[in-house]
Amino acid sequence: PSAADKPGQLNYSYWALIVGGAPLGKGMNTQQVAGPVHALSQVLEQFLPPSLSNLLDATVQALQEQRIRANTNSEEQNFTDFIRLCSTQHDRIIAETVKIIQLRLKNPNTQPLAPPSSIDDWNLVDDAEVEEQLAMRRLVRVLREPLGSLEWANCARLNRLNAHGNKELDNPLSLEFLVRTLQSRLGLRQQSAAVREVFYAVAALLGDALLTYFKQLDALFKQLKIEPLTELN
Repeated sequence: PSAADKPGQLNYSYWALIVGGAPLGKGMNTQQVAGPVHALSQVLEQFLPPSLSNLLDATVQALQEQRIRANTNSEEQNFTDFIRLCSTQHDRIIAETVKIIQLRLKNPNTQPLAPPSSIDDWNLVDDAEVEEQLAMRRLVRVLREPLGSLEWANCARLNRLNAHGNKELDNPLSLEFLVRTLQSRLGLRQQSAAVREVFYAVAALLGDALLTYFKQLDALFKQLKIEPLTELN
């Protein structure tokens, strides 16, 4: 199919024909699922990278400003190292983030990323991982102010497409999955507290930049007439 009818808009009509008006979810054959998943991957590949690029560029700018005011040589070096990472690995970080989400779209039954649920599980988690999970949840809470309703609808529609429900952390269209992937690609757990603080402060302003991406996902699902699945298995 054609990638776009006009700049900034993908052509979803081909995939709508593939689905062909059949009941979506249970009973869909492999081709019917593969078509929409491919279209979702196209949306992801076209509309998510600009938002991530804005995030990395803004992070570099904020760190450069903080570096001038660094209290110690060690703190200054931490800022410099993360600036270098965001600058020299800019394209790789974005490409890997997109690829990980695409792989989960294509393989929804992959081992989930569920957080610890019992006391014994939490005892096996170090303080850095706990802090990272808490930071993820705080950031997601802020991003949901402009994006929450679209995020919910898109995740629930993907659950319908897959004929089963994924919790937010395991749904590749969720903010949780996106933030966890970025945390991993950037190695935030290994960064200093000052670097993490700057990054999360910048990322909290990412909502408006992500809006186009979430709206394009919404437009695709509506074109394909995929309704939300509201109950998790």
